[in-house]
Amino acid sequence: MPEVTLDVIADDGSMPTQLDALARQLAFDIRALRMFSVQGVAAPTSSDGKSTTANQIGTLVVSGVFSATAIRALRDVIVAYLDRTKARAVTVRVGSTEVTLTGASASDLSEIARQLTSTVEGGPAEL
Repeated sequence: MPEVTLDVIADDGSMPTQLDALARQLAFDIRALRMFSVQGVAAPTSSDGKSTTANQIGTLVVSGVFSATAIRALRDVIVAYLDRTKARAVTVRVGSTEVTLTGASASDLSEIARQLTSTVEGGPAEL
């Protein structure tokens, strides 16, 4: 099953707790679609063996069936999330392809969805 990694980018002065809250809000919004599974990313553990597994703050992994419709729905959720939160941007990564969503025009959003669909499905897609 393909995976998409999302990195929430907040203002430089944001505390880790604020970034964690922003990432949890995005995860909640994506889960509301009922199309995807959303998980935190495990942070590297320390070599002293005393550290427990923790999540990397601000990073989510989204997995599921990424049809063209699902990609558009995910894109729309991210854009709506950016419009209503204090997150500055969300970086979307599929393999080596990376796109950062900030305020984007309708044509930009269509191109982003096309690129992501193409990457996830392994070929070009019409949107």
